[in-house]
Amino acid sequence: KSDGGRTDGGAVSKNDTNTKTYQMVRDKVATIKGKFVDGRAGTGTGFLCEINGVKYFVTNRHVANQRGKITALFQDGRRLSFVSDSPMEMAVNRDLVRFKVKTDQDCLQVADDVPNIGEEIEFYGNAGGKGVITVTTGKILAVGQENLEIDSQIQGGNSGSPLVRVSDGKVVGVTT
Repeated sequence: KSDGGRTDGGAVSKNDTNTKTYQMVRDKVATIKGKFVDGRAGTGTGFLCEINGVKYFVTNRHVANQRGKITALFQDGRRLSFVSDSPMEMAVNRDLVRFKVKTDQDCLQVADDVPNIGEEIEFYGNAGGKGVITVTTGKILAVGQENLEIDSQIQGGNSGSPLVRVSDGKVVGVTT
């Protein structure tokens, strides 16, 4: 059947959309474990994305900048490792950093438009620093010049999570 065997006449429910978004995103998000230069351990989140044909691993500056070695652990067992003094690009006046990566892995796409107030979003992160990617859902409440306000609580460990538009799976922001 062209409707995937559904008996509901082919209508797509909210849960179907969220499941499709999850399937598009899950293997592109990683938990981050690292040690600060002073020896303290820390956690966060990062993700693979492609911008103008170049692949990057993106996270927050405060997650990557003060660590010695950073290890990104993907749910399927893949790992990427960086040293905090590795070549990285930092966004001016933003808590973002990106490392160029060479990988055959599919990457998230970054939206080229501004999200609308009321749009459904999800963010995928290492909530509580437990090493497991969790999904938090919500909506865009406000759109500022350089930030988005959402109606969901961001827990520790979620820093660096991609904020993904449910309708198309594209990254519209990064939690910080």
